[in-house]
Amino acid sequence: MTITTDITFREISEDEWEIFTGAQSWNDEEPLISEGHLNDHTPYFMLLDRNGGCILLYDSQDQQGCLQLNLEFAHQAEARAFIYDNIQRLTLECFINAGFMEV
Repeated sequence: MTITTDITFREISEDEWEIFTGAQSWNDEEPLISEGHLNDHTPYFMLLDRNGGCILLYDSQDQQGCLQLNLEFAHQAEARAFIYDNIQRLTLECFINAGFMEV
C-alpha cells in the first residue's frame, strides 16, 4: 500500500520529555512525534516509541481523545514503516483499522 498523505516525524525534544515521561526510547534513538490535522481538520499529536504509540485528538472545544497502539517496535525505522504502510489517509478510521484503540 502507498501512503496518500503527508505524515512527517521528528524526534522528541528535551522539553517534551517532561510531558511524556513514560515514553521509551530505543537504544540510540529517541521516540518520534508527528503533529498535524486529520482529513476532517481535527488536530492530532502522535507519539511513537518502542512500546507502540498514542495519538491525541482535539475537537472544536479543545477537548482531547486518545488512541493507543500496543505494538513493540525494534527501532525508529520499524515504527515509521508501520505508519507509512498502514495509514493511507489521515482519518480516525484508518488509525483504528491499523490497530490504534480508543482509551
